[in-house]
Amino acid sequence: MTQPVIIGIGGTKFVKDATTKMLTLNSVDTNGVFSLHDDSNTDYSVPVGKKFVILQICSSGGAIKPAGGGQIYETESNISYNPVTDVAGTVVYRNYSSSSFYTSLSTFYQPIAKAETYIEIPASNFIVITNTGTSSTTRGHGYIITGVECDV
Repeated sequence: MTQPVIIGIGGTKFVKDATTKMLTLNSVDTNGVFSLHDDSNTDYSVPVGKKFVILQICSSGGAIKPAGGGQIYETESNISYNPVTDVAGTVVYRNYSSSSFYTSLSTFYQPIAKAETYIEIPASNFIVITNTGTSSTTRGHGYIITGVECDV
């Protein structure tokens, strides 16, 4: 007897079949509103008759390009879903960072933070990141999201 292939992260598992697959989606790390991209670098939309279950959210944190250091920055990021690409919608996750930076390096990234979760995104929706920084030198969080696309 053939053993089923199991996919997932942590304690959340799915049996892999012809209609169930793991995906990794990513976002840019700049201020604004952006839909997550799939591995073909196009905006990912959950197909009709499917749902996308977010299992892990990895954030690169905020980034800043200081002029001589000594700056303080704050960044807020929201993950939402909406049937319209690059438009914020129903918020399902929030991330907030605040940090002081005292060096003359040209770019600073916080360590990558990973959060295991279970968030269902319904069919026909884009997954959207909204990044808001407090100044023109602050950039938002970059995200890598891993999840499972499966039948409803």
